Order: sequence, then C-alpha cells, then structure tokens
Amino acid sequence: MELDGLRSQLAATQATAEASAASAQSAQLQCLALIKELDAKNSSLKEHEERVTRLGEQLDNLQKDLQARESSQKQLKDEVMRIEHDIMKAISQAGDSKDCELRKLLDEVSPKNFEKMNKLLVVKDEEITKLKR
Repeated sequence: MELDGLRSQLAATQATAEASAASAQSAQLQCLALIKELDAKNSSLKEHEERVTRLGEQLDNLQKDLQARESSQKQLKDEVMRIEHDIMKAISQAGDSKDCELRKLLDEVSPKNFEKMNKLLVVKDEEITKLKR
C-alpha cells in the first residue's frame, strides 16, 4: 500500500514535471517570437531614423539654397538700385532738358524693365516664402 502511495506520488510529480516542461517550452517559444518581433521593430526604427536623418540633410540643403537665393536676390536688388542711381546721376548731369536723348530712351525702356524686374522679384519672393514653409 505504501508502495502504491509512492507510485501515485511519483506519477503526480512526473505529471507536474511534464506540465512544467511543456509550460517552459511554450514560454521559450513565446520569448523567441517576441525577440523576432523586437528585432523587426528595431530594424524598422533604424530605417525611420535613417529617413529622418536624410530628411534633415535635405532640409539643411534647402535652407542653404534658400539663403543663397536670398543673398542673390539682395545682390540683384542692390545692383538694380546702383544702376538706377547711376542712370539718375547721368540724367541730372546731362541736363533737365526734355529733349535729352537719354531721358527719352529711359522714358521708353525704364518703366517696362522696372515692371518686369518687379514681377521677377515678386515671383522669387513667393518661391522663397514657399521654401520657408
């Protein structure tokens, strides 16, 4: 009888051990699945980080281009102002006569060019504004 009791305890212990082993194996498989999922997420995160880095570099390049455009536009405006000043100086030196050939030429050409330049500068200002956004 005592032997039967020990056998019964042994069978119960063996069943418990087998259940524990199955549970441990299941937990190990779940851990492996979680490790694979974690690796996939880490890989995806690295890809996103690289994309963000590339976008940051592109943004830096766009900002440099924008600064170059702004500088170029300022130089163009300064050059136009200088030429305009030189022209006005030449007109004043040529005299105030309305028959002055230079004044006639400027009256014909200057407003057209001025309008074209203003339109061009407005377009460039709009481009700069868009790039800033």
